[in-house]
Amino acid sequence: MKQLLIMMVALTLGATSCQKANVEPLPNGQGDGTKSGKQVEVMLNLSVAPTKGATTKGADAQTFTSDALDVTYSNADPETTKSTTELTPNEDSRVINLWIVQFNKSDGKANGKPVYWNATAVTNNLIQSGSEVGIPLKLTVADTPQVIYVMANSGDVGTPADEAALNAMMRSVGTEYTGNMLMLSRIEVPSVSAANNTILSGTLERLFAKVKLNLKNEFPDFEVGYVQLKNVAAGAYFRTAQTGSVNFPAVATNSHRDYPAEEFYMETYVYYVPENLRTTTGTVNSDSERTLDKTDGKATYLEIGGYHMVGSTVTPVTYRLPLGDVETSIADFNVRRNRTYTLDVTLKGANTVDQRITTAISVTISPVATPSIATPANCFMVAPGGTVKFDARIRGNGGNVAGTGLATAIAPVSMKLEWQDATGLISNANSSTGVIPLSSGLATVQTTAGKTGNAVVAAYSGADGAGEILWSWHIWVTDYNLNYKLTGNLLPPNSVYTAAAMNGQVHTYGPRYLVANPGKVIMDRNLGATQTGTYTSVPSAADAPKAFGQLYQWGRKDPLGQAASTSAFAPWYNAAGTAVTSANTAGPVGGLPKSD
Repeated sequence: MKQLLIMMVALTLGATSCQKANVEPLPNGQGDGTKSGKQVEVMLNLSVAPTKGATTKGADAQTFTSDALDVTYSNADPETTKSTTELTPNEDSRVINLWIVQFNKSDGKANGKPVYWNATAVTNNLIQSGSEVGIPLKLTVADTPQVIYVMANSGDVGTPADEAALNAMMRSVGTEYTGNMLMLSRIEVPSVSAANNTILSGTLERLFAKVKLNLKNEFPDFEVGYVQLKNVAAGAYFRTAQTGSVNFPAVATNSHRDYPAEEFYMETYVYYVPENLRTTTGTVNSDSERTLDKTDGKATYLEIGGYHMVGSTVTPVTYRLPLGDVETSIADFNVRRNRTYTLDVTLKGANTVDQRITTAISVTISPVATPSIATPANCFMVAPGGTVKFDARIRGNGGNVAGTGLATAIAPVSMKLEWQDATGLISNANSSTGVIPLSSGLATVQTTAGKTGNAVVAAYSGADGAGEILWSWHIWVTDYNLNYKLTGNLLPPNSVYTAAAMNGQVHTYGPRYLVANPGKVIMDRNLGATQTGTYTSVPSAADAPKAFGQLYQWGRKDPLGQAASTSAFAPWYNAAGTAVTSANTAGPVGGLPKSD
């Protein structure tokens, strides 16, 4: 059990054992009491409750398996890759301030004013430990039943007129709870005796539940686009946990909210959410029937969205998994405070017989017809087995080169392959001379099917690659195709602004980016990379360099090649397939190419 130890700074470290420790009284309240306002010291034994599992059998789990989806519901909290916002056990039960208020049980009226220790005082006088706390506390004398509320980490929220007013107070939370955990204990006593012999016992319970998703994708040709927690209660209430069958909080404007969507860049996601209790309105016979329409529509659920791509056909797929104490009842949709809800989810397919899975209308990615002559540029993306034809009489994109001493127009006599990082990558380069076809100022570069990589070709002032280099171009051979047309809405609006591209994705940075850069997207990989740099697990030593892309020197438009590791460069090859670089130098053996 995680518990608290409250002690004064003057106490020695020897007092921090696991036995109950008594400390000096908290400051007096200033109430007038039920009679004369007399106050008396009582002993409050306080602890922090352990987080309860969502299941009823300890760490046992309930697993449901189908051909499309495996889901295990449990209270387990394994040590795995974690969200950076997950609280440690000490943070989860840390107390930095206390707010204590007394009510008459009969009419609910406040009796005296609240006792509050602010964060500064508590920082100086509270030390976390694993033992129960004995707190001498001054309360107002009363010979009738009393209700004592002890709240932790709430700060001073004022003086409620009665218990109902306190219970109606809601602490609104943002789209992710990152502060010290709000906790509460409600204690009933038959009286507060003037004989100074009243002993109270209270256990602080967290007003939030912990939700942990462990996600695996084993669905062939499926890309997870986003993970999102939805229908989260907008705040936590200063009241004891609700019991029975009830919808709480009641549905109203802004009563629930969706947390921001997150890209699938890790396997574990952690959230802290207020309680959200929803009654069941329909029959639920299996896990696949656990859907929002079996509630009032406000049950908290995890949504996982992405797309299934087969060839050029893309089908958006969405999984919606409501939370709840599923082992207790398959029809339970409640998120209760002070509990852990752990879901181990494995995506395997898109069987829409499972009512938690929906698919949208498939769309087709249609490559745009490649123009007979490419738009002038310094770099061209070419598919394996493809061809690019460009005007080699124009430097770069033909823009202003004022201040460089270079004319926009040039008159090349020949074209030549300077280097390639895969043997045979450029298929129409002469194997002896490296010369590439040039006709009427138009250069034609052909690539080999099934090969990806990078190359640099250059325009020369003389025949057969002789004379001076007038300009050079980077050829990026990749099956990643951005030149496409999409029809239909590929992903839901909350998809972290991600869409499918051929053999990859494109991204934006959200609404502001779209306003400033209409119609523009960001690649999912580095320039020159032969595979995406978005990993959901640690890549192998052989795969990692494929995502590095090309290395560049400031002010130099052509790449210097690709790193083979963190300490060595990948080799370059000439048209004959002979290595022209060593594995640990940048540039060809003997120096950089003339195109620098």
